[in-house]
Amino acid sequence: MKIYKIRLHYVVEKLIISPPFVATAIRGILGYVLKNNNKTAFDILFAKSENGAKLKPYSIAVAEKQQLAYMPKDNFYFDITFFGDIIKKINLKTFIDFENYPIGKQNGKMKFVKAESITANSITTIFKLSSAKKFDSGKVIDKNIKDKTRLTIKFISPVCIQKVNSPQNITFSNIIKRIYERLLNLNLIDGETFISPNFTETENIICTQSNFIRYDVKHHSRIRKQFIYYKPAFIGSAEYYGYFEPFIKLLEIGEQIQIGRGTTSGLGKFRLHVGI
Repeated sequence: MKIYKIRLHYVVEKLIISPPFVATAIRGILGYVLKNNNKTAFDILFAKSENGAKLKPYSIAVAEKQQLAYMPKDNFYFDITFFGDIIKKINLKTFIDFENYPIGKQNGKMKFVKAESITANSITTIFKLSSAKKFDSGKVIDKNIKDKTRLTIKFISPVCIQKVNSPQNITFSNIIKRIYERLLNLNLIDGETFISPNFTETENIICTQSNFIRYDVKHHSRIRKQFIYYKPAFIGSAEYYGYFEPFIKLLEIGEQIQIGRGTTSGLGKFRLHVGI
């Protein structure tokens, strides 16, 4: 199965006062656009199971440094990553129609500029990419890390992981397991041909520094007419030390698909820094 990352570029026409977490507003607009113009895609991307926990085949990420306000003529960017064939049901008009919906408390408006394809690769292809061809962040990571080194995982949007109720539980092992589970649950990999990592090896990786703080996220649902909460959520970074060679590929794909609850609202986005 392939993943498709699209970067959307808009220019602000009317002042946008950012909501507490702007990606939730982007998700809301996407829902309205599809509900009105593309019922097939809406049913797939916004469908619910009986317990409301159905995994959605997309995720959203916004600029790493969200502004409190976007003035007229400011550029406004965000990424939407689609998993699998759903991309075939999405057309350019979907993103142009974002112009017709207000965003933020002051009913800000934005004008579509362009949609740029960042990547369209299968998971297998991504795993085979050389470091020099690494997409998205543009960093070069040596996948052949054979010696012990330091690795920092920085969450640039809050992460909300089920049954993780304190920063101390955001362990390296927990992160690796969540990435792998997400790949399986989204059917992004074939369990018969993909070799599961040896999770016991994560127990030898130690956390040398952690500065996570609680950052619960809420957004107002116009459909439910109530606030939706993602908690407990945390933001910050942790530094780990050990042998990372078996896990670098999983971590790199985790950068693309995000982890935890609320990825469709922009949660669970992280960056890797190796050897720092």
